[in-house]
Amino acid sequence: MKLLFLFLISLNLHAGKIDKLVVNSEINSDLLKGIASHLEESEHSDKYIRSIEESITSINQNARYFKRSEFISFLNIIFYKMVLNYHKDKFNQGEQITSSQIFILRKKFNKNKIVYTPFSQYIIQALINDFAPYLEKDFIIHYQNKSRRESKQLEMIRELKIKEKFLLPWINIVILRSAVNFNNMINNFIAKYLVAIANRMAVYPLLGKVDLGNGAIFTDIKFKVDMPAEPTESITAAPDNDVKILDDVKDSAASEVIDKIIEKIPE
Repeated sequence: MKLLFLFLISLNLHAGKIDKLVVNSEINSDLLKGIASHLEESEHSDKYIRSIEESITSINQNARYFKRSEFISFLNIIFYKMVLNYHKDKFNQGEQITSSQIFILRKKFNKNKIVYTPFSQYIIQALINDFAPYLEKDFIIHYQNKSRRESKQLEMIRELKIKEKFLLPWINIVILRSAVNFNNMINNFIAKYLVAIANRMAVYPLLGKVDLGNGAIFTDIKFKVDMPAEPTESITAAPDNDVKILDDVKDSAASEVIDKIIEKIPE
């Protein structure tokens, strides 16, 4: 028992913090601000912090090749495509959303809102907003009853089926996991998202892009790592799974839904 206690203490000593991570005031991105806030509120392993530091350093180094307006769109497109693909493999063919799931999602979100980080709240609220219109006039019940479908509903049905495929797994995860566990999952999502951004930005100098001399994206950065640096594996984005650019989405209705979702993001 004493050895176990000492082992648990040693694990706690290996936890670090991101004390400060400020987004450049010229970058009007609620997305990045939410990520920075999430990282500041959570404790992380030293390995995780070093991975975040590597990604942020790379992003800052290559920020000078981007116009500010283009950079915001760049961030949003990568984010939403990554969200749509992140849990896609957990979708069971034929599975359909139910009104009960949306109500349970809302109830759990409201009950645990204080526990979810602002960025986790951002994602869950987006899920609620995306499916809320289908609660009107019992649309979901009508949708599941083929005999009661009307031609004017077909477009909404197509959109709903696309959202089910990409977003229903997220809803199931929110419902089944504790708020703390969901926050931890979002830690991994953020790490992979920042890696994806850094990897894509790193290509720009190689393409001969003009150096615009823009400042860093993240300013006033303070990492607190309790252990001395050791060689570790970086968290890498898996292009064929987590950050796939929806190459397999051939249906025009799917593309339109994704475009609509991206358009909703505030710049």
